[in-house]
Amino acid sequence: MTKQGWGRNLRKWRLQRGYTLAQLAVKSGLNARLLWQLEEGIRKGTPNQWLKLARTLGVEMRELISEPGAKPDDSGRIEEAVSPYRIQVG
Repeated sequence: MTKQGWGRNLRKWRLQRGYTLAQLAVKSGLNARLLWQLEEGIRKGTPNQWLKLARTLGVEMRELISEPGAKPDDSGRIEEAVSPYRIQVG
């Protein structure tokens, strides 16, 4: 999955939830400029940032970082997508 694909997913979910970039920034605690860069594929973002966004949008992280229209594998795991990063939960 490319950065641009993740950005398209982020934009799709943000708009479905009715948030502007500024509103999502406030709700997620992330900078609006960063969110714009993620949506445009300019920046990749960290796993922790994507986790914050997934929680804020009320979606599974795999919904944000999967290829649009792709079916999850049988395991439903996302380790390959976020490796080699370590996700801090909590």
